[in-house]
Amino acid sequence: LRPRVFMPRRAMSADNRFSGASATFMLAELPVQACHAWPLGPLEVGPCASVIVGLMWGTSQGLRDARTSVGIWLAVEAALALIWPLSAQVTLRGEVALARPVRVPRFVIGDEIELHRTGGVLVRPGAALGVRF
Repeated sequence: LRPRVFMPRRAMSADNRFSGASATFMLAELPVQACHAWPLGPLEVGPCASVIVGLMWGTSQGLRDARTSVGIWLAVEAALALIWPLSAQVTLRGEVALARPVRVPRFVIGDEIELHRTGGVLVRPGAALGVRF
């Protein structure tokens, strides 16, 4: 289990009726991940597979009657990870992943104008500092 929080993403509507309006989306995930690593000198490299459950929420700016929306995010992911042990308790990790959303919340305004769309396959680079207790 490696909890993750993604940097907020801002979206604006292309509809002229909502000019100046925008929304900010955040995503927090709890992936269940299985990895296999091969030693490569001081590094470890290998593939990972994940099933991800997350919570996505959005806030809007410039829309009088809008309110915060929250939805469940489900995805599957395949990644290639590179792990560099800095000490017995501390590791530095980098990975490039391909994620396929299975369930994505819809955030809409007005006449069903979607502000956030996530379809297809997402490329997700990441870096993490790990500490073992």
